[in-house]
Amino acid sequence: DGGYFLARDPDAISVGEIVCFVDGNLAPVDFASPAGEENSSDINHASPYFDFWSMVSTRMDEIYNGTSLRKIIEDWERRNADRNLSYDI
Repeated sequence: DGGYFLARDPDAISVGEIVCFVDGNLAPVDFASPAGEENSSDINHASPYFDFWSMVSTRMDEIYNGTSLRKIIEDWERRNADRNLSYDI
């Protein structure tokens, strides 16, 4: 019937884990990722956008990794509490 079974509690699974598993690196640009910084040349650090993209990458990590799967589920349930949802196909 499709779907997934969780091997861990939804509180212990971050959105960041899921997104990284599916899409890989979360950084908006390569040189702003931790791996990109280690492998980047001085040209990337000299870019006027380096600090900006590094800041964006840090905030994205905070949001993705600071949000649990349970939080997503609870928010969805709260928004849809008064709706009569049908799961028929």
